[in-house]
Amino acid sequence: MELDREQTVERLLTAYGQWYDLTRVEDGGPLVATGEFHEHGTGYILIRKAEMWSADCHEYLYVFSVETLDRACFERCLARARELGEPLVKPAEGHKSTYITVLIVCGTADEEGLAALKKCRIRKSFQLSLKGWMEVHTVAVTVRGNVIASNGDGRRTREFLKNVLQPRKKDLWYRLFKK
Repeated sequence: MELDREQTVERLLTAYGQWYDLTRVEDGGPLVATGEFHEHGTGYILIRKAEMWSADCHEYLYVFSVETLDRACFERCLARARELGEPLVKPAEGHKSTYITVLIVCGTADEEGLAALKKCRIRKSFQLSLKGWMEVHTVAVTVRGNVIASNGDGRRTREFLKNVLQPRKKDLWYRLFKK
């Protein structure tokens, strides 16, 4: 069963909603939702007061829905996500990483747009990574043609989306999201 763009977005937001704090965007533009995920990890010896280390990880998700993904459209979506996400990066003691994930759901995509998405490499290190780093993960889901493409940093996101949108019958995702 092939899903349209709106159904694909709904399925993805349902899957992400289990872990992320999602907010719908109703401005009529290509940005349809944003999400935040925060994780705090610590290591300690015997008692919690004897803390050895702590690390904060953050991920900011920006979901776009467009009819056709070309290079110009990809660059607009990427610029919008960076404009919204980069001010949220707060490098400080205990900050490990921040990921800005740009997820574009499109009807069709041309080769130039997918090539730009796959070549996108944006990374920043704060004080030689002593105060963490930031990466931009880009992923595109093409509804017609059933293609999921990502840059190198977004490969785990691509695998997650593949499990959600194209589950195998023995997978847990198939049982949770079959409709």
